[in-house]
Amino acid sequence: TSARVAASLGMVVRLEPANAWPPGLLRRLAEYFLHAPTLRVPIEPFGVLSEAMAEGTKGRLAEYYGEVLGTSFHVDASGRVTLSERFARAGQFFGTTSDDLATLERSDLWQRLASREEDVFARMEPCATCPHWRACGGFWLATGDPWEACAGWREAMDALLGALRSARESATA
Repeated sequence: TSARVAASLGMVVRLEPANAWPPGLLRRLAEYFLHAPTLRVPIEPFGVLSEAMAEGTKGRLAEYYGEVLGTSFHVDASGRVTLSERFARAGQFFGTTSDDLATLERSDLWQRLASREEDVFARMEPCATCPHWRACGGFWLATGDPWEACAGWREAMDALLGALRSARESATA
């Protein structure tokens, strides 16, 4: 409710990439984003994802949340280096601030992230056939239980994709 009210009042709403969203909540927020007549600002990342879906471009969650390998870095209070605060909370690090970039790039985490896309398709994981791969790119594979974490986001992206398809069908009819 607070996210809907805030967005309708013109306040920026940015949903955190958390694993613990209550069932159905993200879908309801996406539907509100799509259909609310009083919405004054987008609820993100739904705005970014909708735009990417409509344009057929990559609008990956990793880019929106600043988790781009080789570009994004997060340093915690102990001087450990990782991709983002989300990775730090999950205890996943490249190394420390005393390591040079080449050392960070050789870390297990860096190597795993660098090969994530190839690994998903080589092992034919469920992500490989997900209709939201372009938007997600395996974002939830990085930390925690990916299938539990992505379930709510998948529902929300289903709503966005459904609205796009309906709009396209209406435009061609």
